[in-house]
Amino acid sequence: MLRYGILAFALLQLPGCRHDPEACCEDLPMAGDTVTAQLLDVGGASVQGKVFRAQDSVMYPPAGSGLHPTAVFLHNPPSSLFMEFIAQRLRLRGWNAITFYYRGTWESLGSFSLVTSMRTDIDWLVPNLRAEWAASSWEVAANRITLIGNLWGGGAALAAAARDPAVRCVAALAPVNIGAVGRLAGQRTGYRDTTALAVSLDWLRTANPGDIPNVRFPAGTTPELFVQEVIARAAEFDVTLLAPLLAGRPVLLVGTTPQELNWDSAAHLTPMRDALVKAGARVTDTIMNVRPDFSTQRTELTEILKDWLLREHCGG
Repeated sequence: MLRYGILAFALLQLPGCRHDPEACCEDLPMAGDTVTAQLLDVGGASVQGKVFRAQDSVMYPPAGSGLHPTAVFLHNPPSSLFMEFIAQRLRLRGWNAITFYYRGTWESLGSFSLVTSMRTDIDWLVPNLRAEWAASSWEVAANRITLIGNLWGGGAALAAAARDPAVRCVAALAPVNIGAVGRLAGQRTGYRDTTALAVSLDWLRTANPGDIPNVRFPAGTTPELFVQEVIARAAEFDVTLLAPLLAGRPVLLVGTTPQELNWDSAAHLTPMRDALVKAGARVTDTIMNVRPDFSTQRTELTEILKDWLLREHCGG
């Protein structure tokens, strides 16, 4: 641990680091044992994840001794790469952070579907973080788990927190109400076809010709069949229906201007916010003038998130 103390002292001598030590760490390579690639056995499937360990903080001591609050990041299926930036910043504030790819996406094995990936994987991983092994291995505080999701991962985070009353806080960044997608696709042929086309173009893209797609559906499954699954499971993911299950808990909703102006009303913040407020959730909401991947304002987003976590006592 001595090497971390020396490194921290050296960095604090740089101009501005005394006032904003995290800024000095933005491009700093993390010590080898601070971030661990993990093959998580999620319900019998090998899921690729990363564990950002709070106790190995480069700049800050852990937030108290013993167990640490833990944030679980839920990607948009084609990925939300900016979330590792947030995970690193939370690690520097004494939080554990866990990122993972659902089965059938990126480096995780298996095939992707709404239920077996975005529901089953989350519902297996989060309760297991409250088990004794997580406390002993990663120092996870079982009663201080927060879900943070982006786009479809944001909608999945809200639905997962509604299913799991032990989740302390939930943040949805540019969330898509997956249930509303299913409901609207079931009502309007044009919406269903446009959604299937968007899944085909955005989710199945590859970096180079011949590469394995970022999202891999089961053999014989098409984007059109995936949308049919979303239609069939709409009620399980509809934030407006699940809102009463989040009553009394802190919820952060961060919308983006492009989404609010988009044709896809399932990504509009107002219906989700209104339902949650009516149900008695402790809602904080804001709109940022930025793309839904937050690529140009990730620092501002991180500050919004950190302030909310502190204000709502999500870390204890």
